[in-house]
Amino acid sequence: MTRQYVMSTLCSDRWDTKLHLDDYCQEKLYFWKTNLVNINTRYCFAYTCPSSFVYADAIATGCGSVIGFNNEYACHRLWTHSESLQSSTWRELCEVEFLL
Repeated sequence: MTRQYVMSTLCSDRWDTKLHLDDYCQEKLYFWKTNLVNINTRYCFAYTCPSSFVYADAIATGCGSVIGFNNEYACHRLWTHSESLQSSTWRELCEVEFLL
Protein backbone atom coordinates (compact mmCIF):
# COMPACT_ATOMS: atom_id res chain seq x y z
CA MET A 1 0.00 0.00 0.00
CA THR A 2 1.42 3.38 -0.96
CA ARG A 3 0.64 6.59 0.83
CA GLN A 4 0.78 10.04 -0.64
CA TYR A 5 2.09 12.70 1.69
CA VAL A 6 1.52 16.39 1.22
CA MET A 7 3.96 18.81 2.78
CA SER A 8 2.37 20.68 5.65
CA THR A 9 3.30 24.06 4.19
CA LEU A 10 1.18 23.37 1.13
CA CYS A 11 -1.87 22.93 3.35
CA SER A 12 -1.41 26.38 4.87
CA ASP A 13 -3.17 29.55 3.75
CA ARG A 14 -0.07 31.70 4.30
CA TRP A 15 3.68 31.07 4.45
CA ASP A 16 4.06 32.59 7.90
CA THR A 17 1.36 30.46 9.52
CA LYS A 18 2.53 28.36 12.47
CA LEU A 19 2.18 24.70 11.61
CA HIS A 20 1.84 21.53 13.57
CA LEU A 21 4.12 19.11 11.76
CA ASP A 22 2.70 15.66 11.30
CA ASP A 23 4.72 12.55 12.12
CA TYR A 24 5.89 12.14 8.53
CA CYS A 25 7.31 15.70 8.36
CA GLN A 26 8.96 15.34 11.77
CA GLU A 27 10.55 12.07 10.66
CA LYS A 28 11.93 13.67 7.48
CA LEU A 29 13.29 16.69 9.37
CA TYR A 30 14.99 14.42 11.86
CA PHE A 31 16.51 12.38 9.00
CA TRP A 32 18.02 15.50 7.37
CA LYS A 33 19.17 16.92 10.70
CA THR A 34 21.07 13.74 11.56
CA ASN A 35 22.39 12.94 8.08
CA LEU A 36 23.48 16.30 6.68
CA VAL A 37 26.74 16.02 8.60
CA ASN A 38 27.53 12.80 6.71
CA ILE A 39 27.44 14.18 3.18
CA ASN A 40 30.59 15.03 1.30
CA THR A 41 30.58 18.82 1.11
CA ARG A 42 32.93 21.63 0.26
CA TYR A 43 32.80 25.11 1.73
CA CYS A 44 32.02 27.30 -1.24
CA PHE A 45 32.78 30.70 0.28
CA ALA A 46 36.49 30.23 0.86
CA TYR A 47 38.35 33.18 -0.65
CA THR A 48 41.23 32.47 -2.98
CA CYS A 49 43.16 35.01 -4.96
CA PRO A 50 42.26 34.69 -8.66
CA SER A 51 45.03 33.77 -11.06
CA SER A 52 43.41 35.67 -13.92
CA PHE A 53 40.32 37.59 -14.91
CA VAL A 54 38.06 36.98 -17.89
CA TYR A 55 36.05 39.73 -19.54
CA ALA A 56 33.64 38.66 -22.24
CA ASP A 57 30.73 40.11 -24.19
CA ALA A 58 28.61 39.11 -27.13
CA ILE A 59 26.55 41.46 -29.26
CA ALA A 60 24.38 40.98 -32.34
CA THR A 61 27.32 41.14 -34.76
CA GLY A 62 30.08 39.30 -32.87
CA CYS A 63 31.85 38.61 -29.61
CA GLY A 64 35.11 39.38 -27.87
CA SER A 65 37.05 38.39 -24.77
CA VAL A 66 40.11 39.40 -22.79
CA ILE A 67 41.89 36.99 -20.43
CA GLY A 68 44.56 37.83 -17.88
CA PHE A 69 45.63 40.51 -15.44
CA ASN A 70 47.29 42.73 -18.03
CA ASN A 71 45.04 41.98 -21.02
CA GLU A 72 47.47 39.26 -22.02
CA TYR A 73 45.13 37.33 -24.30
CA ALA A 74 42.37 38.71 -26.49
CA CYS A 75 40.10 36.99 -28.95
CA HIS A 76 37.13 38.04 -31.06
CA ARG A 77 35.01 36.83 -33.90
CA LEU A 78 32.07 37.90 -36.04
CA TRP A 79 28.88 35.86 -36.15
CA THR A 80 27.65 34.23 -39.32
CA HIS A 81 24.24 35.40 -40.51
CA SER A 82 22.50 32.38 -38.95
CA GLU A 83 24.40 32.82 -35.65
CA SER A 84 23.44 36.50 -35.46
CA LEU A 85 19.77 35.47 -35.62
CA GLN A 86 20.11 33.34 -32.46
CA SER A 87 18.99 34.60 -29.05
CA SER A 88 21.29 36.78 -26.97
CA THR A 89 21.56 33.94 -24.43
CA TRP A 90 22.73 31.56 -27.16
CA ARG A 91 25.29 34.11 -28.37
CA GLU A 92 26.63 34.66 -24.83
CA LEU A 93 27.02 30.91 -24.26
CA CYS A 94 28.59 30.40 -27.67
CA GLU A 95 31.01 33.22 -26.88
CA VAL A 96 32.10 31.51 -23.66
CA GLU A 97 32.62 28.24 -25.56
CA PHE A 98 34.69 30.13 -28.15
CA LEU A 99 36.72 31.80 -25.41
CA LEU A 100 37.56 28.52 -23.73
